[in-house]
Amino acid sequence: MPVAGRGPGGTVPPGVAGSAGDRGTALGTGASGPAGTGGTVGSGGSGTGAGGGGTGGGSASGGGSAGTGSGGSGSVPPPVTVNGPVSVTPILLVLASVLGGPATGTLTLSAGNVPVTDYTISVPSSLVGELSVSPASGSIGANQSTQVTVTLSGLLSVDTTMTVNPGGHSVQVLLAASLAAR
Repeated sequence: MPVAGRGPGGTVPPGVAGSAGDRGTALGTGASGPAGTGGTVGSGGSGTGAGGGGTGGGSASGGGSAGTGSGGSGSVPPPVTVNGPVSVTPILLVLASVLGGPATGTLTLSAGNVPVTDYTISVPSSLVGELSVSPASGSIGANQSTQVTVTLSGLLSVDTTMTVNPGGHSVQVLLAASLAAR
């Protein structure tokens, strides 16, 4: 049965939305209708709605229902990834060639008590294709180390610096004089 609501400004007819600040009280019996959504007062049941805030409520007499709702979407922040410091040895890498082949050397990257989740080794752009690093990126478990091979091919001399991150470690790379097989 439709019922009018009473508020401070007078009577709100059944099914009519009140203004954002209106407050209406529905009196009656039967199934409860919407209450409190934007100031709308429903019919039937026993309920009170407060507009403007987007919440509704009612007493549960005669099989009605009461409730309060709030909405909104939230986002879960991404998990925090900890990238521990990496130590690099040696910081001066002298590449050596055997019988005129490519010159190679080895770096050791180590993690302390915190794993290194993402290390990278950068080669100067002027030497890409001639100076290679393998693996040039990866991860290292806590208290573990990994070997990285540095290879130079096609050049007779080199004096350059590579960068190891995290930490911006500089590694100077030199080519030792080698004797080619005759």
